[in-house]
Amino acid sequence: KFEIDDKFNILTKISMQITNPLSTLSVETYGLILMLLSAVFFSCMGTFVKLAGETGFPSTELVFYRAIFQGVLVLFYMCRYTDTSVSSDEEQKLLILEPFGKTKEVIPTVICRGVMGALNFTFKFYAIMSLPLGDAITLFSLHPIITVYMAWLFLDEKIRPSHIFAALATITGAVLMAGPTFLFNDDGDDEEVEIDKLGYLTAILGSFSAAGVLVLIRKAGNLGVHTTQLLFSFTVFGSLLAIIIGMTIGLKIEGMWVMPPSAKSYWFLFGMCGIGSIGQLLLNYAGRLAPAGLGSIARSSDILWGYILEVIVFHEIPSWTTLVGVILILIALITVAYEKVKDEYKLIRPSTNNVPGEDKGASIEMRYKSMDEIIPQGVQA
Repeated sequence: KFEIDDKFNILTKISMQITNPLSTLSVETYGLILMLLSAVFFSCMGTFVKLAGETGFPSTELVFYRAIFQGVLVLFYMCRYTDTSVSSDEEQKLLILEPFGKTKEVIPTVICRGVMGALNFTFKFYAIMSLPLGDAITLFSLHPIITVYMAWLFLDEKIRPSHIFAALATITGAVLMAGPTFLFNDDGDDEEVEIDKLGYLTAILGSFSAAGVLVLIRKAGNLGVHTTQLLFSFTVFGSLLAIIIGMTIGLKIEGMWVMPPSAKSYWFLFGMCGIGSIGQLLLNYAGRLAPAGLGSIARSSDILWGYILEVIVFHEIPSWTTLVGVILILIALITVAYEKVKDEYKLIRPSTNNVPGEDKGASIEMRYKSMDEIIPQGVQA
């Protein structure tokens, strides 16, 4: 039913897949790979957050610097480029003229993403600075299982047994790697417990807000929202929330904002802002492409990369529980990868069944569509 030229095009796509597998990845798989890469950058950012916090910066001040640094880069882009997702019949406007989108469905989603992201960073930064690192990481690691159920509830994403297994393996691995004091250490004075209660609360809230961020980004991707609109939303609400909390509640908890006390602290700030902005860009771009549930599992691999950094940078010797935790997280990532490989194989494998009324040429060609052909215009930008 299709001509020789069409057959040649299909064979060309097959050869492209063999010589360059990335050219024929599905959109979701491509998103998961970028989500995994964002986790590496966020784990590096976490190290700089800890170092900057030790020099005396309040957590809200770090959130403010982080948002402003990213905002400058985003504004520069939005003032120069237009939204290419609009149809040819519509006038293309500069992104800065519609920073939160332009429809009644898009604008609330983008704004909620900014507010939720700002809350998440505030919760996370405060917990990292006020809790033992193991306790904070363990409580943050709850977000994959929360995201899986939130994505099922709000996005109608299917929950497979492998997803539950991978999420639980990630949480268990994080607990073993982090060795939280509330599970592995019964010692500690009452004063420390009183001080850390707020830290534990913010860490738990950080897990829920992280799940909310991934679900909102995925929803925004389905609506064709531009990546920079999501980043701009975080910049606005992240900086505003940092100022409001920092000048009210933060004054009683952490004290006044301070100027960088030393030259070294400037490097910590620059590392946190620069690496964190790259991670944020990858997260918002990839989060629109990948399923929220699987994306959260890939995103949670920052626990693994963070501990690898501690071994390399701080020369910490991992215990046997840490090694078991590493293995469990690797198993979780392999499980997700295996599921996606199976899905990819089903997409590219030519159908051998003769389905009545189906154009075999069209069916096979669809199975070999490259990623550039699958991604809708609103997602390419």
